[in-house]
Amino acid sequence: MKPLHTLSATEALSLLTARHITSEALVQACIDQIQQYEPHIQAWQYWDAQAALRAARASDAARAAGQAIGKLHGLPIAIKDNMDTADMPTTYGSALYANHQPQRDATVVAMLRAEGAIILGKTVCTEFAYFTPGATRNPHRICHTPGGSSSGSAAAVAAGMVPLTLGTQTNGSVIRPAAFCGVLGYKPAAGLIPREGILDTSHTLDQVGFFARTVDDLEWLAHCLNPALPVNTSLPMSALRIGVLQSDLLAHASPAILALLEATQEQLHQHVRAVTTVSLDTLHGLANQHHRTIMQAEMAQALAHEREIASDHQPLSHALCELMDAGAATTAVAYLDALRAREPLAQRIAQLLEPCDVLLMPSTPGAAPEGLSSTGSPIFCSMVSLLGWPAVHVPLGEDAQGLPLGLQLVVRPGHEIALAGAARLLMQCAQREEGAPIAAMAY
Repeated sequence: MKPLHTLSATEALSLLTARHITSEALVQACIDQIQQYEPHIQAWQYWDAQAALRAARASDAARAAGQAIGKLHGLPIAIKDNMDTADMPTTYGSALYANHQPQRDATVVAMLRAEGAIILGKTVCTEFAYFTPGATRNPHRICHTPGGSSSGSAAAVAAGMVPLTLGTQTNGSVIRPAAFCGVLGYKPAAGLIPREGILDTSHTLDQVGFFARTVDDLEWLAHCLNPALPVNTSLPMSALRIGVLQSDLLAHASPAILALLEATQEQLHQHVRAVTTVSLDTLHGLANQHHRTIMQAEMAQALAHEREIASDHQPLSHALCELMDAGAATTAVAYLDALRAREPLAQRIAQLLEPCDVLLMPSTPGAAPEGLSSTGSPIFCSMVSLLGWPAVHVPLGEDAQGLPLGLQLVVRPGHEIALAGAARLLMQCAQREEGAPIAAMAY
């Protein structure tokens, strides 16, 4: 049997159901991994080993008594620290909320508990889920960024500390850290996963997402939180039609990413029904502009109270203040124009995507940049966040430094089966064993 901390969520659940392993042993394996690597990676804002072990023992006892509950019974999961938890602090990545204790769980957290999941702890997020980094480092190279804002969630999965984590995306906060840390990251269509009890930074753009090491795990977790989302899907690879992005913004992609995009396109020709080019040209940049207008205006409003209570002792970062200043200066006309532009833009892009089922494009301009003062560019995530379409990052390889590289798949809402099928195909083409990418950590 594999080491328990390397099991995917679906593998672990199968073994738990058959009582070949215990939840206590699985949680202990995760704790051992955290204790070994957390001093270097710093993925966790809060975790409680003893509370998790008590919950695991209770889960095992319930299973032994024939009282197992839910689809995630006994499985450890971690929660991004912008999601409220009634039994753990929630800081939103800011010193302003260092001692904040919510009164109740966010809806998604309550749903996970109702399915029998064990909440192992809270993962680090950037300041108010924006750009200013937290303490987390990239498990592959600790002097490189893990991305953000769901920094700790991606790093914890990459380091084998937990099989599943929750994150959020307003701009690139799921896809980008998944790319930099070399794990799968999935953002379902906007509105499908409840956001009550999650920090509101942009009510138009905020979306819930997940990190895992297999496509099955992503599908299963999404299905647990919204039964309308497909699970255990099967789609003939020969039926897939793949579109490959052509856009002015590809000028921002590194040679390594462009080479990966080209090589993947060539490989896909051997497996799918059709591979075509989808030219978005100026539409891509226009979408990014509208995204920026909406995000900065809504964040200025959403975090106005935090700006009022900030002080020299507990300041907001310069980057966040700059964004809020820009948002406050945004006219109502500009904001409303950006909002009104979303639907016609989505319709236009959907028309261009009509000849294909899935769009293949970069997730990030390149591998994780060196340094911890930035979380990297979201330039290839903004359009998808604006549209609210489903997207998944697929890890496909490494660069010369051993840093992860991968690509993003995007579909129109309602095409999730094609998304999962394409993600599995990409991993097969790259000869990536699902569940395998756990960061090689030698500290």
